[in-house]
Amino acid sequence: MTRQVLRTTIRKKLGESTAVFWQDSELNQWMEDAQLDIVWRAKLKRTRGTFTTTLATARYIISTIFPSFLRVVGGGVWIYDSSDLKWHQLDYKTKDEMKVTYPDWPNATSAQPIIYMVEPDEDIFELYPPPNTYCTGTNYCRVYHSTKPIAMANDNASPDLPQVLHPAVIDFTVATGFESRGYGDLANDHWSKYYDKIKSYLVEKNYSEDEEIVMQNYRNI
Repeated sequence: MTRQVLRTTIRKKLGESTAVFWQDSELNQWMEDAQLDIVWRAKLKRTRGTFTTTLATARYIISTIFPSFLRVVGGGVWIYDSSDLKWHQLDYKTKDEMKVTYPDWPNATSAQPIIYMVEPDEDIFELYPPPNTYCTGTNYCRVYHSTKPIAMANDNASPDLPQVLHPAVIDFTVATGFESRGYGDLANDHWSKYYDKIKSYLVEKNYSEDEEIVMQNYRNI
């Protein structure tokens, strides 16, 4: 569906055919908010990216290494070690967990990294310990992650999402619209529909992936 079609449907559900309580600009922004939330919750727009590590440097600016980064997804984070010519997967920890497990972690000396930390709010991606010579080089760190959706530039554009999730954009926007006017019950009804659509998508997606694996194994017997 195009943004125009989405907005027309949204207005019908909100009970107005033309802009009275809700301006087009508001609905457009809420649709973008919906895109971002859906990609986050459903871990969509997955990609594999790499960045160059620097000797003894633990902290990297996310917006510099991955401008559209949203979150790490399945596949995780890997570091290349030229001493054994292998990729090694890193574990994830929060800073609070690091304080407990490795109290002196900010003062770590260079070695093969074994842990990564991600602080999107601070725009920081961190390795522990800082990479040594063997783990320093061009594209030596590999990160599987979701990227931010592309904004709809005009009314002819469509959400940067699987088409089956376009109705979820409608529910999110309608719920936000009712919420902005204080219609709690109506908003909650559409929030429930919104979350159900994402849950249904994830269940069906996981089922399809599992089914494909089973069928492949069956054919290989």
